[in-house]
Amino acid sequence: GGSSGNTPYRDLGTGTRSGATLAKELERAGLPTALITPLYNLAEGVGASRIVEGKAVPYPVGDPSRSLHEEKNFRKQIVEEALQALKTRVENPTVFQTAAASWR
Repeated sequence: GGSSGNTPYRDLGTGTRSGATLAKELERAGLPTALITPLYNLAEGVGASRIVEGKAVPYPVGDPSRSLHEEKNFRKQIVEEALQALKTRVENPTVFQTAAASWR
């Protein structure tokens, strides 16, 4: 990352950009991908095909404020939605907003 300081999120977005680049190249090789990230605008800008809305940084597929049982169900729902995204044919970067992760 290019920022300075000791903040826990100083390199925010580096993982998403890397993951989106990997997803884009895997798609180019013929392997469908679905990238789960709360920073979907970054993944869309890089050109990942299927971008699944994650909950938040640093827990894209989790929510530690929930009970263990609730969090397991939450995680399962996001993964199921990502699997549905994999079945969807897309021509351009497409963001799939998940019911589980949506904070709006």
